[in-house]
Amino acid sequence: MRPLQFAAMDRRSLFLGALLFPACSSPDAPPPSPPAPIAETARPSWRSNMLDVGTHHDRLRRILVDGEGSDLRAAADAANTAAAGMRLGYGALEDRSTPGFARKALDAESWLMQVGLEARLAHGDLAREAFVRGSRHCTSCHDCVKKGG
Repeated sequence: MRPLQFAAMDRRSLFLGALLFPACSSPDAPPPSPPAPIAETARPSWRSNMLDVGTHHDRLRRILVDGEGSDLRAAADAANTAAAGMRLGYGALEDRSTPGFARKALDAESWLMQVGLEARLAHGDLAREAFVRGSRHCTSCHDCVKKGG
C-alpha cells in the first residue's frame, strides 16, 4: 500500500511541477511579487482593515472592469495588498463569534490572489473574468458578518 501512495504523491508532484515550471521560467512573465507586508498596527480593527481592502477592491474594479487604465502590474499589486488584508480575517483580526468568518476571509484571500496572479502574468482578460466572477465573495462575507453580528 505504501509504494502506491508514494507513486501517486510522486505523480502529483510531477504534475504540479510541470504546471508551475512554464510560468516560472517564461522569459516574458515578470516574477511574482511577494504579498505586501502587513502592519497590524496600521489596521487596528476589522472595520478599518476592510476600508483599506475596499480601496484596493475599487482600484481593481476601475482597472479591470471600468477600463480606466491598463496597468496590470498596479492591478496585481492592489489584489495582493487586498489579499494580505483578508488574511487578517483568519489571523490577528478573526471574529471568532461569527460562524464561518475565517473561512470567508480565506476564500476571499484566495480569490484576490488568483486575480493578482493573472494580472501579474499579463492575462488581463483572465484577471477581469476572475475578478467579476469572484466578487460574490464580498457579498458572501458581508452577509456572514451581518448574520453573526
